[in-house]
Amino acid sequence: MSGPAAMARSCLFTQKLADLICERIADGQSLRAICAEAGMPATGTVFRWLEAHEGFRGQYARAREFRADTLFDEILEISDMPAEAEAVKAGKAGSEAVKSADQRKLQIETRKWMAARLQPQKYSDKPPPAAAPGAEGARIEAIRRVIVDPTGDSDS
Repeated sequence: MSGPAAMARSCLFTQKLADLICERIADGQSLRAICAEAGMPATGTVFRWLEAHEGFRGQYARAREFRADTLFDEILEISDMPAEAEAVKAGKAGSEAVKSADQRKLQIETRKWMAARLQPQKYSDKPPPAAAPGAEGARIEAIRRVIVDPTGDSDS
């Protein structure tokens, strides 16, 4: 959205609005979807608030972490629903039921991917990258050079 309509959506930061946005993010909604609703600030406004308000920045980060937990819970709900029951409930049979199973698999995989990016230490299937061999030693040596001989002229 650009032009006058975007300008009209700009609003002042309030803790009440920040709480609402963070609550909805923690509940699994995207910032884009929240900000698309009437009465909500534009995404750019929220990004400016994140820059300007340290408390909101921390609150927002925690909400995104909680969102990963919500996505994890949704994975369990989706995977625990019997495919046949879902297909019958939706009035589907045969190939439509297969599409439904494929859709569920996609929903699960998408949520796994998102949760792993929101909280990699908690939900990633991959181990954290290991430091390069000798990287810590090189860093310590660089710090030692700055502290002991900042000019680099020493024979030590």
